This record gives sequence, C-alpha cells and structure tokens, in this order.
Amino acid sequence: MPWIKLFWPSFRRAAGCGLFGLFLLAGGCAADGNRPASPDAETATVDTLLRVAARTRAGGDLASAVGLYQRAHLLDPKRAEPLVELGFTLSAMGAKRDAATALRTALALEPENANARRELAYTLLALSEPQAAYEEFRQVSERQGEDAATLNGMGVALDRLGDHARAQANYRKALSMTPENLSVRNNLGLSLALNGKHKEAIRLLQEVAVDSAASPRERQNLALAYGLAGDFEAAAKVGRIDLKEGAVQSNLAYYRHLRTLSETARVNAVMTGQPTGESAAAKGAHD
Repeated sequence: MPWIKLFWPSFRRAAGCGLFGLFLLAGGCAADGNRPASPDAETATVDTLLRVAARTRAGGDLASAVGLYQRAHLLDPKRAEPLVELGFTLSAMGAKRDAATALRTALALEPENANARRELAYTLLALSEPQAAYEEFRQVSERQGEDAATLNGMGVALDRLGDHARAQANYRKALSMTPENLSVRNNLGLSLALNGKHKEAIRLLQEVAVDSAASPRERQNLALAYGLAGDFEAAAKVGRIDLKEGAVQSNLAYYRHLRTLSETARVNAVMTGQPTGESAAAKGAHD
C-alpha cells in the first residue's frame, strides 16, 4: 500500500479514487479506470514520470514535481525511488514533516539507500530532532562505512545536542578524508566558537572566509565568532562585507545577547535560529 499526502498546488481531484488533503492509501485504482496496466507498461510509465519530474524540479517548479512523484508512487508503491525523490522535493519546499514521512517510507522499502537516510537525517535536524538525526547518520555510517558527508552530519547533530567534543572529533576525521572541504571547516569553526575556543575558531573561520568558494554564510559565521569572543568591532567589520548597516547593528545586538546566555541556550539559539543575514552550520553534501 502506498503512502502519499497530496498537496493542493498539484492536485484538486483525481479520476476515480483518492482522498485529498489527507494521507492517501490507494492500491486498487486501475490505470485506465477499468483494467490494470501490464507490469511492463506500468514500469515504463513510472520511469517516464520520474524523468519528467526530475526535469520539472530542475526547472524550479517544485509543486508540479511533487505531483509527478506522487503519481509515480501510486503506480508502483513497492518502488522506493519515487518516494525518495518526493522526500527530497518536499524538503526543498520546506515541507519537512511530510518529507520525513516520505523518506521513512522509502527506507522501509530500501533500507540501504544511504542518500535517502542522510537526507532524512538532515530533515530531522531541520525539525529540531538532533538525537533522531544522529541515529540516522550513525546507521549510514554502519551500513555504508564512514565518509566525510556522514561524519559532517553527525558533527552537526552532536553540536545541536551540546556534545561539542565529539562533534569536533567527527569534523576532524572528515577533514582527514577531505582536507579542503569548506562545509566541514566551517562547521568545525562554528563548533569551536560555540565551545568557547574563540582563538582557534576565529583562526579557522578566517581561512574559510577568504576561500574563493566562501559565501556570505561562511563570512557571517566569522562575524559570529568575533561576536561570541566579545570583539564587536571586528564582528561589525566582517558583517559590513555582505550586510547593510541596519543588519550589522541587529547582528551585533544579537551577539551581545548570546553572550548573556548559558552555553546550552546559546547553542540552541545559534543552531536553530539565525540573526539577520546568514549564520548556520553547513550541511556539506547538500551545499
């Protein structure tokens, strides 16, 4: 039986079967409303829908892509690929809870799918479920072996849990595999800053900020590190590289506020809610 939750941008009604705006369990709808399609024809139709959906998503029409992946899933509910791609697309739309449901259903069909499990883990981080996210990353590592992307994700989850020492150990192990990985370097620097290791954090994030691939996110994490260290002049100087003066002043006030919090509250504030501009742990494989 398939899992599906139909979204209004793509569907209003379906011919012959289905519940809309609710979870849909559908298994008996024939392809033409009268007789079932042959397995070969059904497979060809699903493959075609997946190709069209991928092009549609690449073109930026996520809502229509969701509808196409849903149709592919309904045609072949035992196939994991439509659900995996549906989960990725829903996550990109911001529908994280539904993305997690789609990805979990896909993993029940295909437990070894590392990309789906890793995306589920990042989705759980977005849903503020770091312990569950860590367990999914751990499963990827146990099933597929350690890799930099998974170690990076485990580090982010551990930072969210306040376990900075283990988080930093994971980042450093990831860097031993991919020394120039910008996302891992950024996340290690942010972890060090949250852990009160300000000098080491600033040194690392300075290197990240001048990297040719650095974005405003990485530069503003350097500003954050300066702010957490109490160097508001340096934080403002870095902030002005990307932000207007009003946003810079707003961030400076935010940094001052962070310094008044307990470590647990400070970690939660930084990792789950950003100041004006961008300042966040980078996911790595999905940057």
